[in-house]
Amino acid sequence: MGYGKFWASCFQGSMLGAGSDVFAIWGYVIANTIKGTVELNPAYLAAIIGMPKERVQKAIDYLCAPDSNSRSSDEEGRRLVKEGQFLYRMVNHYVYRDMKDEDELREYNRMKKRESRERNRNDNSE
Repeated sequence: MGYGKFWASCFQGSMLGAGSDVFAIWGYVIANTIKGTVELNPAYLAAIIGMPKERVQKAIDYLCAPDSNSRSSDEEGRRLVKEGQFLYRMVNHYVYRDMKDEDELREYNRMKKRESRERNRNDNSE
């Protein structure tokens, strides 16, 4: 059972215009990456997503290709790096996993402000 954050910025960056096949595979990657790795078997993905295996492979190849326009220079802008027959490493998995969404950021700021007030109260009472 996977879960991942699909950031709106991926539609506006260097993947702009990459096509629905790439975004379908990328969505699968985001939802199924565990500790930075994901298994991508084109025959399996073709069956569950409902597209020909060749198009699945082409989308995976796109995600593994260098991208000079990528916001990330890691691995020459690649999104995936092949590490085994069907095993891939998601290059920036930990960066995006650890990014806070708006609600998380608000909660974090509330908590920090509360801590600051408590510190100030304790400093003033001494």
